[in-house]
Amino acid sequence: MGSSEYDLIIVGGGLGGAALGKAMAEHGRHVLVLEREKRFKDRVRGEIMTPWGVAEARELGLYEPIRAACGTDVRFVDMGFGPRDLIATTPQRLPALAFYHPEMQETVLAAAAASGAEVRRGASVSGIEPGPEPSVLLEQDGWRDDASARLIVAADGRGSGARKWAGFAVQAKPKPFLFAGLLLEEMSMPNDAAFLFFNPDVALLTGITPTGKGRFRVYVGYESRTDNRLQGDENVCRFIEESKRAAPVATFYFGARPSGPLASFPCGDFWVDHPYKHGIALIGDAAGTSDQLLGRGCRSLCEMRRSCGTSYSQMQIGELPLGPMPKSTIATMQSSTRLPAG
Repeated sequence: MGSSEYDLIIVGGGLGGAALGKAMAEHGRHVLVLEREKRFKDRVRGEIMTPWGVAEARELGLYEPIRAACGTDVRFVDMGFGPRDLIATTPQRLPALAFYHPEMQETVLAAAAASGAEVRRGASVSGIEPGPEPSVLLEQDGWRDDASARLIVAADGRGSGARKWAGFAVQAKPKPFLFAGLLLEEMSMPNDAAFLFFNPDVALLTGITPTGKGRFRVYVGYESRTDNRLQGDENVCRFIEESKRAAPVATFYFGARPSGPLASFPCGDFWVDHPYKHGIALIGDAAGTSDQLLGRGCRSLCEMRRSCGTSYSQMQIGELPLGPMPKSTIATMQSSTRLPAG
């Protein structure tokens, strides 16, 4: 059996993949991170990390770089009962951390490279071969190549190609709601507060998160049986009007202007029961997504990266993955795909 080129190949250079690559490289592992996008684009997604997630990010050495580059501390959260001071009322005594996702991705991927991980941008993975020495087939700048590792980690999102190529079965528990999001600039609201309001009379939810530099991400949760989906430029005005139906935030929109795409995505739980086999491990959205209405994604990503990164780094190189995956690592991966509310 030939020797692997890398200890670890990570498919996907977003928050999950880049954070794991950084942690592993810092422990002396030979890491390759493959990221398809040469420049990260704005997409609708979660952009706030709760205080327990901030504590995890601090452990990973990511809180300060993200905050300095693109983050803003969110001390207060208002869910219709008045502002809650997170520093005063959480065990961590920390604020939440909000950020603009593309800038955060650039920051964390740069941190992985600075820690010694090899990062390839514009590299599209077109196949994965599981086995004792798993390998990836990739294309970059018109060239095809392959690379092998002792372990391949798929961090390529909810539409994971790696998950499909490796034959993982996805379980689903959909909810009858859609979540729409839009980036706005120059809203008339505080920069250190996030808002989440339910309007049961019209079956709507409105959420607003600051993302730094005068930007705010606005969300609307609505029933999926609604005939008109909140999607695309032609529905931006209707989206804003729907979000204003949460009366406490209606005045925030004075002077606001859209600055990104409007998109909707389904709510619900989607997961893989056992996110490791034959030298392939799934993490992040590739392993499972919890109901977006509960907003735990960024926090659980950091928690899983730190826990899995510690377990991986403590293994001998000959055990990656030629020996069994540690039970503690598998338990962390499984629990992180479906987290309880709270």
